[in-house]
Amino acid sequence: RWRAGMTAPAASGIRAVVVTHCSATTIVECLQRLLAAPEIAQIVVVDNGSDDDTVACVMPFSERESRVVLRRDPDNPGFATACNNGALACTQPWLAFGNPDCMVAPDTFAGLLMHAHAAPKVGALVACRSMRTASRMPRCGAAIRR
Repeated sequence: RWRAGMTAPAASGIRAVVVTHCSATTIVECLQRLLAAPEIAQIVVVDNGSDDDTVACVMPFSERESRVVLRRDPDNPGFATACNNGALACTQPWLAFGNPDCMVAPDTFAGLLMHAHAAPKVGALVACRSMRTASRMPRCGAAIRR
């Protein structure tokens, strides 16, 4: 059974898909936290026509960090379509979907993968613990076997 501090079994990585729309206030911390998770092999940010500084906040990450890809859709086709767009051509064995205000702990994905390897017939794992207070955002994560 997985516990904080344990190492997850070796994996080929997770692609995290983050769908944004006017998310400038949260996307930077979201990306920092995802990048701190060693299991995250790639982050695809799909922006749904933001008219705030969301894209400007993501651009420095996509320019300096090879794991971050920005896809822009000026038409805002909706969350589900954006998730599908972010999942296209995924080469990682796992997909994780998150909102830009989902602040994962560095060990979130290690725990999910540990559970996945313990139950190989499971096709999807979801972990979410709401910690919303005036100063904290929710901690959550999800992983889906491709």
